[in-house]
Amino acid sequence: MKALVMHKDLNHKLNSFGKKYIQHFNNIFSGEQLCLYQIFPLWAFYSDDEFELKTVTAASIEGVSLEKDSLFFDLALFSENTSSFKIKKICFAKEIDGKDLSSISAKADCIVENLKPDFLFPLRITVMKTGQCFSENNAFYLTEEKWIKLSK
Repeated sequence: MKALVMHKDLNHKLNSFGKKYIQHFNNIFSGEQLCLYQIFPLWAFYSDDEFELKTVTAASIEGVSLEKDSLFFDLALFSENTSSFKIKKICFAKEIDGKDLSSISAKADCIVENLKPDFLFPLRITVMKTGQCFSENNAFYLTEEKWIKLSK
């Protein structure tokens, strides 16, 4: 398995936003017995056959999405032909009991607007790193690291 890792400054922004989002979400939905917890690392996992990393010329975090029991940052990877792109998911939160969150997606979408973050989506990515990823003893490791500077 491989992973895409954002630059530490962008990673810090996403982490701070994720914490605020989770806190706000848990305050709003505490009466409905829903509770989120934060997930680490904030990496986008992929396999070699998903896409050709050499062709990626631009990338951005498009926003927040909700699927089943998880919340994600949507990472868009654009190819040389900018009409072609791939969306990867960066999981940043999960529901503590694994409950399906799809029924509250409209309310969850409003949280982003209410938080008024110090940045706007989409967030342009200028540099990221990739490498082989493995986990051991509840920790993730990246080997064979390679920094990628994006042109657009």
